[in-house]
Amino acid sequence: MPNVNVSLSAEVHSALEQDARTANLRASDQAVRIVENHLIARGLLNEDVKAEIALARSLVDRAVEEALRIVEREGFRPSITFDAIQAVCRDASWLQDYSTLIQDDPFKTGSPRKQTINQNLGYFIKKAVGANSVVGPSGRPINTKVKGSIIQSYTPLAL
Repeated sequence: MPNVNVSLSAEVHSALEQDARTANLRASDQAVRIVENHLIARGLLNEDVKAEIALARSLVDRAVEEALRIVEREGFRPSITFDAIQAVCRDASWLQDYSTLIQDDPFKTGSPRKQTINQNLGYFIKKAVGANSVVGPSGRPINTKVKGSIIQSYTPLAL
């Protein structure tokens, strides 16, 4: 995905960080949402791009809601990301929307359009439940491989 580096005044950066905290996001993620919303409002994005943004946000929101329901019902567990994704995949509507977004078979490995949405699912679930990635002795996040899912791996979480 292309990147844009911007320089912000200390005041604007501080305000962005405050806005991001309110939304439970990193400043960079909040900046992306602000830019997307602005471009949509100005009519500068075509209908396909607007629909893709809305669909991706909807997929993430529904997965986050499921993760929060699981935590409320059963308590937190390190596999919450995987468990929430497995749960939403049992919803035919969610799975169809995911397939539409990635333009491929959801269970196919190596689909290039899966990377961004899958990373976003993991990131936003982690933020919503207030967790951190479990890290190994090297200081890098642990990666747990899975089969029979739309994802091939996930990072266990800890509170």
